[in-house]
Amino acid sequence: MTSMENLVDFAFEKRYESIKRLGDRLDGFSTLINWERFLTVVGGLYRNQTEEGGRPNIDIVLMVKMLVLQSMYSLSDPELERQANDRISFMKFLGYPNKVPDQTTVWYFRERLAKTGKDKAIWDELQRQLDAQCLKIKKGTIQDATFITSEPGHASTNTPRGDAAKTRRSRDGTWAIKGKKSYFGYKLHTKEDCDFGLIRALEVTTASTHDSQIDLSNEGEVIYRDRGYFGTKTKGFNTTMQRGVRGHPIGIRDVLKNARISRILSPGERPYAIIKNVFHSAHTRVTTVLRVHTKMLFSAFCFNRFQLATLKVHVAIDRKSRNILAMEVTNETIPDEKCCIPLIDSAQNSLQSGTVRKVLGDGAYDHISIFNDLEKRHISSAIKIRSNASRRSKGSSYRAQCAREFLDAGYEEWAQRHNYGSRWAVEGVFSSMKRIFWESVKATSINGMFHEFPLKFSLYNILINC
Repeated sequence: MTSMENLVDFAFEKRYESIKRLGDRLDGFSTLINWERFLTVVGGLYRNQTEEGGRPNIDIVLMVKMLVLQSMYSLSDPELERQANDRISFMKFLGYPNKVPDQTTVWYFRERLAKTGKDKAIWDELQRQLDAQCLKIKKGTIQDATFITSEPGHASTNTPRGDAAKTRRSRDGTWAIKGKKSYFGYKLHTKEDCDFGLIRALEVTTASTHDSQIDLSNEGEVIYRDRGYFGTKTKGFNTTMQRGVRGHPIGIRDVLKNARISRILSPGERPYAIIKNVFHSAHTRVTTVLRVHTKMLFSAFCFNRFQLATLKVHVAIDRKSRNILAMEVTNETIPDEKCCIPLIDSAQNSLQSGTVRKVLGDGAYDHISIFNDLEKRHISSAIKIRSNASRRSKGSSYRAQCAREFLDAGYEEWAQRHNYGSRWAVEGVFSSMKRIFWESVKATSINGMFHEFPLKFSLYNILINC
């Protein structure tokens, strides 16, 4: 490398520092993933590495990073080439290469991955790295599926598809109907873990393939599935929602079981929301199952990085002093009600004198288990009840009592009676923290991220008491 190239790289690094302060989605990506490991699993992609010489092969790690950029920002091959040469954040992510691969090289590399199955080797390596970071599956997995639409074209149904079809419409795509809406294209099947909300396995089929025909579970793991998988076997421990059949409606036990499974399944829709709305991969322009699989694999790759970088902070504050009494940092998939009681315990330990006498919370904490715990601790509840709540006792007499009070008085009178407006002081804490420390973290490891937030929030109490 010449001195001029060193000078240019130094200038780019200086310019990137200002970009990083404004926020960069790619920041910290390389520290969570060991890119060099992909070189070993995809190293056999090219077979012309002989002593006779010839044109050198492209850098495998660089090409994998290019496909990650393409999936994260929903770029076409020409646009990927242009932005990789134009955007400083892209150059930084790629390691400031002397030459950026052109659009044709990107296309051929993606084709090689799809046809040789090396894309699956990349996915397996990613899973090994996740397991090495103590992100192993413990609580179980969720399997679900979603449509990925493609271009049906205007040719008649008798026009051949397959490799002989000279058309831009999808060669492998098929039609499917869900509800009253028709879809043409493919179906993405995923398995997500219940611990961290990461995609652990995926498969791509045509749209007409029924969900129940795909089993992504492994032996020994619990798999949660909705009614679409009813009646099918799995390699893992089957926890599928029950469905009534003609003349045999489900009983009350199955109704309650379905309700419990439904709460577990709800985070399973998050990957599809991110992949479709953030990465804009709801529609594909590639034309075969293999190509769509490679595209979706890198979208899932990006989602896992996105998921690891998204944390949720739960806090409990003193209504009078505004001091933070307790804090929990979790993955975004952890529901709020899971942290309520641990927050109360920590807040009680933080109080030098006195006890926790009342808890104010929004509707996210309207849960039977929370009301039962509050009743045992003799703590008054000012948790907002859902407007469609039942007045009857269904597992918690105290919750039923609070529901009747809320529904009879109405929100305005109930809020005034319990001084519910003071709950918004906690929003002031979040607002202040975001203005002072921003919403991002500087840590690059998973453990570091979980430790950085408590340190920042501990400074808040010092600042407001100065």
